[in-house]
Amino acid sequence: GVVILVAIVAVVGAVATGVVGAVAMGVGGAIAALGALSWFQTRYSLTFPVSLMGGRLVLGEAWRLTKGRFWPLFGAYLVIGLLVTVLWIVIAAVTMGSYYAALFRGSLDPQAMEAASVTQMAALATPSPMMILGWLLSGAVGGLGVALGGGAVASAARDLAPEGPAIAQRGEQHLKSGPHRNLLVVDAAEPRASR
Repeated sequence: GVVILVAIVAVVGAVATGVVGAVAMGVGGAIAALGALSWFQTRYSLTFPVSLMGGRLVLGEAWRLTKGRFWPLFGAYLVIGLLVTVLWIVIAAVTMGSYYAALFRGSLDPQAMEAASVTQMAALATPSPMMILGWLLSGAVGGLGVALGGGAVASAARDLAPEGPAIAQRGEQHLKSGPHRNLLVVDAAEPRASR
């Protein structure tokens, strides 16, 4: 959706102001769209953990908890994202450095870039130990990113929701009282509902 919006802004810019205007409007539109997306994503970032604590979807609660806390939350998410990105770049530079070097050397020559890509595709057909190591390390860094990101969101939800235990208790009561209780909550003392 963001790409389509930026493309529309660029076309309007090209019609209205020429190529330079289109580029400026496209870049400006991309920055504005990225900013809006980051803002909404940060403001709603606590939806999942707070919903888990409460046992029901609580968009409004997540929005309320993040009010006035955008910058600390965004900063934490940004630091985690930058850390993971830097680690991935280091892994790629070590394990695929020759490929990137060939791409940069031929950056103005389409034939050289195509030759580098063909060489890399052939290397992917018969993975080397270094390539496998790169895949394993990239997977580990991805796992680290998921753990750090999930931990940051869970910690923020715990710290920002002073009524966290009350939300969890209300959610537990809600799950035990509705018609869905036998599907979602199984107590050792209660027999399971037949299906």
